[in-house]
Amino acid sequence: MEKKYSIGEIADRLGLTPQALRYFEQRGFIDIDREIENNWRSFSRADFHSILRFNFFRSCGFPLREARDKFIDSTLEETREGM
Repeated sequence: MEKKYSIGEIADRLGLTPQALRYFEQRGFIDIDREIENNWRSFSRADFHSILRFNFFRSCGFPLREARDKFIDSTLEETREGM
């Protein structure tokens, strides 16, 4: 079974706050799974990489909506080539 990470663990590893991740989720910029038993957010390794990619576009100075559009329209490989 794949290891799941808490919002705090992901935030720490990405240098973000849990509040920032919640904001991104509320605005529809990222999609986060919820645990059925307790409704807590849980993150997979793939989620970590997706948020990392989204955050890359933000760090390049793109506004949130534009970062989301670039994130949606590109693959991980295309993002790496653009770095």
